[in-house]
Amino acid sequence: MNNNNAIEKKQTFLIHWKGEISDGYSYDFRMAEWEGALQAIRLDNKNDEEEDPSLFQFQYKNALSYDKEDQSLLCDKHRLYYDSSMQFVTTTTTSASEEEYLSTIIKKAVERCSLIHGIYEIITIGDSYETCNEYALKNDNFADMYVGSNNNTSWGVRVRQYDNDKNKELSPNVNINDKIRQSRYGSRARSMKEEKKALIALTPLLSKFG
Repeated sequence: MNNNNAIEKKQTFLIHWKGEISDGYSYDFRMAEWEGALQAIRLDNKNDEEEDPSLFQFQYKNALSYDKEDQSLLCDKHRLYYDSSMQFVTTTTTSASEEEYLSTIIKKAVERCSLIHGIYEIITIGDSYETCNEYALKNDNFADMYVGSNNNTSWGVRVRQYDNDKNKELSPNVNINDKIRQSRYGSRARSMKEEKKALIALTPLLSKFG
């Protein structure tokens, strides 16, 4: 699976850890559980092709940041729990088969983890819904969802709003006007109004789905 002439491609996922029922419930054990599950699945899926070890040398970056004006509302430990409750997980792939292998291993590993709420693959990034629509169509990011490719797959549109100040390298033109204050992740972060806007902007892409 290692090709010196291959073109490298960044693969990014968003991992949503389970929250702290009590201090240390998730934070202290989740990485050990996650890495152990990855290793076990990789051993179970050994094949004739040589696996590139660097594929699973993930880089982690917090997706949230506690930005309330009164920092005293949370102690340092609880801010740490909050900021790291969702994280971007990034690695590099060099082929379509490697991308598929990575996604398969991650999916199976997540299914073994009790401290992971969910994981999402970052397909395209833009500073507006229209830009995401344009990039996705241009690069065929969702070709596997088009009519004739996977007619048995269901899909939906959900919008969540989070603070992006610490993630500008992922999308340097992110617009967070209107003083959108970050809320706790979960249902309260969902915006039905934004989902309607997204559906309208993404219609050219969504109309190709099966």
